Amino acid sequence: THTKIWTAAVNCQWFDDNNWEPVGIPIVGDTVIVPATAQCALFIPPNASLGKLVIAEGASVKIECGIAFSITGDVTIEGSLRFLASDVKHSSLINVKGNWTRTGTFDHGFSTVSFNGTGSQQVEGTRFYNMHIGGGGVDTLLVTQIHSGKTEIIQSTSRVSTDGNWTIDGVLLLDGNLNANDDTLFIVTDADTAVKGTGIIIHGSLQRAINFGSIGRYRFESESTYVQFYGSGAYPTSVTMTVYPNSLPSFDSCWIPVLSHVDTLAN
Repeated sequence: THTKIWTAAVNCQWFDDNNWEPVGIPIVGDTVIVPATAQCALFIPPNASLGKLVIAEGASVKIECGIAFSITGDVTIEGSLRFLASDVKHSSLINVKGNWTRTGTFDHGFSTVSFNGTGSQQVEGTRFYNMHIGGGGVDTLLVTQIHSGKTEIIQSTSRVSTDGNWTIDGVLLLDGNLNANDDTLFIVTDADTAVKGTGIIIHGSLQRAINFGSIGRYRFESESTYVQFYGSGAYPTSVTMTVYPNSLPSFDSCWIPVLSHVDTLAN
């Protein structure tokens, strides 16, 4: 593999050899660097497969409607990465198998970013539209044991982890596990189907907007962890749940009975 620097010395066309340094368009697996000195923004073509993508501060990369491409290494956004799709019908897809570092601007449009590598991936805090956590690699190990009368999770792993809070305006699809560390995932849409998949959130918090009147299941840590409402009465605008890893609660100590009654009309 080689490193290719986008200069746009002749025009703004990806497929013109003379727009790259050294001369020649990138091939599969090449690292692409977009510097601030490039004469125009870089438009990545359909089905491109890059090794790494580095967007320097002051530089710009744009993705046109309906484009799908992949990056087998890291994505570094110090400048601007912008998806141009203005509606879901023309959404774009980027498959990332490495880390995601963002200090610049990410304009998600109606894109899906899929983290589907086979090794560890760390994703900096970003606002996404659709987010997919792939199920490749070994990330679903879940071992339980009985200890002192209670069940404990003694090992649970994930390839993908957060480095800062995420905001997701569309759907979070968990085909693999996600370690949110001590960060928070903010799900903006109030549809109960905005989080789905068989993967689990191992650690961290998930805040979900709630649609007034909905009777659907709002899942959180796993498909078995959800909040559901009756369809009438008071509704919260959002619910936040925090996952504490590697243990299930024990009810045999430190619990104090409190006399109370259920009043669904007043509460």
